[in-house]
Amino acid sequence: MSEPIYLVIERSASGQEIACLYYDRMFGRASKRVYTLRIDRLPPDQQQFWMSKSSGELLDVYRWLRDEGTLPPSNLADPPREKPRQGRELGNWWTPPVPPWPQQPPEPLPDAATWEPRK
Repeated sequence: MSEPIYLVIERSASGQEIACLYYDRMFGRASKRVYTLRIDRLPPDQQQFWMSKSSGELLDVYRWLRDEGTLPPSNLADPPREKPRQGRELGNWWTPPVPPWPQQPPEPLPDAATWEPRK
């Protein structure tokens, strides 16, 4: 599905809940939205499930899932995009230079008991 499809549960002025499907955009009404689910962002098997129901069945499924506590969360907002890193980069960006002379182990320190000054 390429166009947005919204399942909207609304409460009318008389207090009744109504299930509506909106294609492409949601229209403003004089009713209160109780729950909104964007169907085109769901996995294909769940899309097929929601699209195969009539509005009365959609309302029954909504109430059943709500009462059970397994209602999918409303997914109207776009998923967050990855932001590029800002500021200066920290980490291992500098390595010490290699000296041009060969590396040799240091000479051992003299033993204090056998040490004699140089002549």
